[in-house]
Amino acid sequence: MFIAELEEVIQTYPITSAEDKRLFNIQFEQSIRTKSQIAQILLQGGIELIKILCPILGIPIEMGKKWLETAEKIK
Repeated sequence: MFIAELEEVIQTYPITSAEDKRLFNIQFEQSIRTKSQIAQILLQGGIELIKILCPILGIPIEMGKKWLETAEKIK
């Protein structure tokens, strides 16, 4: 899916110079950041929905989140 999108973008915006390549890289990085932020927002919303619908799952969810945060700090 991602490769197909990239190929479509390349066909739409042909890279013919170093400036074109630089602009493409900037736009590509912005697109990745935006998609990542949207995924994070949806994930957080989903977690909160689960905690509301089934409060008993809130404790293991929070434990898992803290465990992942600790693992990220150790890296």
